Order: sequence, then C-alpha cells, then structure tokens
Amino acid sequence: MSTVFVDETKGETAEGNEKRVEDFLAAQGMSSPPNVVHIPSELSPKKTYVDTKGKLVVKERGKIRPQIIELTQSTLSENPDPTKPMEMEANFVYTKDPKITIIIKPADCPVSIIYAKDKSGKDILGIVHSSAETVNAAVLRSSILHLIYEEGVDPAKIKIGILPGISQEHYGVSQQNEMNRIVERSWGKHIKPVDPNQDASQRRNVDILGATIMQFEEAQVNPANIQAYAVDTYEASARGESFSRRLQNETGQRPGGFLVSAQLKAPKAA
Repeated sequence: MSTVFVDETKGETAEGNEKRVEDFLAAQGMSSPPNVVHIPSELSPKKTYVDTKGKLVVKERGKIRPQIIELTQSTLSENPDPTKPMEMEANFVYTKDPKITIIIKPADCPVSIIYAKDKSGKDILGIVHSSAETVNAAVLRSSILHLIYEEGVDPAKIKIGILPGISQEHYGVSQQNEMNRIVERSWGKHIKPVDPNQDASQRRNVDILGATIMQFEEAQVNPANIQAYAVDTYEASARGESFSRRLQNETGQRPGGFLVSAQLKAPKAA
C-alpha cells in the first residue's frame, strides 16, 4: 500500500497520477500494463458489464449484488487500451496468474488481500473492497464462499490481510442515502442501534473493519489467519501521518490518495 500527496499549487491532482502508479509498480517488481487490472473503489450506478463467462451483470448503486470475476489473460485481451490498466468493475476479483497485478485506489474503506490455494494446489490471490455498500450486501462473506464452493479452497487455510480504513467514530450510514435498505445481519454488532426517536434517515455509525472480519469468520476463515492493520485513516491523516478522503473533503487538507497493489509470486523453476 502506498500513499501519494499532491501539490495543487503546481497543478497536480490525485487523478492524474498514472506515471506515479507505473513507477510504484516498477519499484515493487510488479507487472506493468497490459498486465494490470484496476478495480474502481466505487461502482458506477446502473452500469452493466459482461464477465468472462458471458453472464450479464447489472449493478445499481444502493442495490449492490456480489459480482465475482476471475482475472485471466483472456480477461486482459478485452482491454481497449493495453497501454493503461484495464478497468474492471466488480466487488471481488481474484487470479491464479502470477503475471497479473491487481490495483485499487481506495478512499477510507479497508481493502482485504486474500490468499488461498484451489483444489489442485494452485495459488489464488484476491482483492475485495469493504465499502459500506459491499459490507451491507455481504460481499465479503460471498467472496469466501465462492472460493470454497467454486475453487475447492479449504477455508481453514485462507490467509487475509486487511489494510487501514476509517473507524466507526468517523463514519456512518443512513437508510435513505447510501443504501435502500440496511441489512442488519450484514453488520451484526458493528452498527449503532436504531434510535427510536429519529426517522429512517438517521445516521448510524458503522465499524466497517469489524463487520468485514465478522463476515470472513462467518465463512469459516480461521481468525488466526486474519491480520488487520487497525489504523484509523481519518485520525492518522489529521496527525499528518496518512491520507483520508473524508478529512480532505471536510477540510481541504493533505489532498492525495492511496494505492493498493497485489500480485502472486511466480513459481520457482524446478
């Protein structure tokens, strides 16, 4: 995970950082385009996408359904501009190809990197973004269940690393804004109880990290194999230690962005 800050007085923007992304990937020894897939941190409203198996997937903000895509060289061949990372909208992506680098640019939501082996012993690398919407739709749980039932993964051997995100103190959801319906089961104890004195638009603080771990454990991932970097990006940014999109939007301080990248190691030659 990398943090970049920009100097707006020089005309720099967080969006115009393709060269920085390429430089970072090169420094880490990771692949460059066309072998890079970018997963947007927010899904476009009412956008359709046809996955590699030919199934039509429909996404609508507030009605997120788990969309899970395995990235292969066939996937990359559909990139309209091979000189740039391929844009792939999905809730959970994974690959068995050590030549493919997966990147995502989150704001304040935790990103989980998942490692496992399929039933034939091949390495699997996955990335899932814990936004309020994906947690509410139980995408974290669904991602693990997909690996178990479709790839033959042993849940007891799955390993997960969770990167920093915003804390419950600084983030909340409301039924009329972020989602059409709050699914209580997806949050468990990690959402502020309903205040009977307020209407449905009340903002309820949520612990995204706590709910993420809860869903992984519900899918039978061994808690000992989950490692979370429990740093509040909002507070760390206020201390001058990190970046936070929410703090930037509120105060204009420290504009920049995060980059998360992951890639399997190529197997050693026999």
